[in-house]
Amino acid sequence: MSQHIVKPVSVRQGTLCVIAASLLFSLGGLGIKLIPWQPLSINGARNLISIVMIAFYMKKTGHKLIVNKGVLTGAFCMCATTTLYVIANKLTTAANAIVLQYTSPVFLVVLSMLIFRRRYRAADYVTVIITVCGIALFFFDQLTPGGMLGNILALIDGVTMGGVYLFTGESDEERRLSGIFLGLAVTTAVGIPFTVAYPPEVTVTSVLAVIAMGVLQLGLP
Repeated sequence: MSQHIVKPVSVRQGTLCVIAASLLFSLGGLGIKLIPWQPLSINGARNLISIVMIAFYMKKTGHKLIVNKGVLTGAFCMCATTTLYVIANKLTTAANAIVLQYTSPVFLVVLSMLIFRRRYRAADYVTVIITVCGIALFFFDQLTPGGMLGNILALIDGVTMGGVYLFTGESDEERRLSGIFLGLAVTTAVGIPFTVAYPPEVTVTSVLAVIAMGVLQLGLP
């Protein structure tokens, strides 16, 4: 039996953590635009840093790596989400990629109703609609019709991101961390061949951006 040493947090602390994580996640668009690498190389490099952080955290807290159907489903969604987001950012504007990815609450509700037969209160549906409309309005003047393939991939990314929240949210912390770790590990492995085939231009800016994304934009949040 593993000995988990993580102390429970209050609702207020949890809310602050979600806000902090959201702010850190938002660094992704800027970081990707700063790095002139092949998308899968960027994703593999940043994920390599993040899985080291997650592995250290799991070791420190006594969480074991678990592999089962639910964990693997979450891992697949995590892998698809990070991969599609980087590719979409290269093919369309960062604003487009962000807005379309954050349609995920809609897909989260739809998937949970279809897969887990879950029913929500009217207030939950209203909250999702207001949130999505708010995000769309915030970026409305920056959205462009160009980069259609990137826009489509970003929208699919919204589906897989909803899957991440759904399948990791339905499990305990050990399985949740296992799914995230495995998903990031697979994307790291996928990025290695592309890094070899398309050697990246190593500059101070690109290296610092990759480290910042691995630590601040993905690993810590």
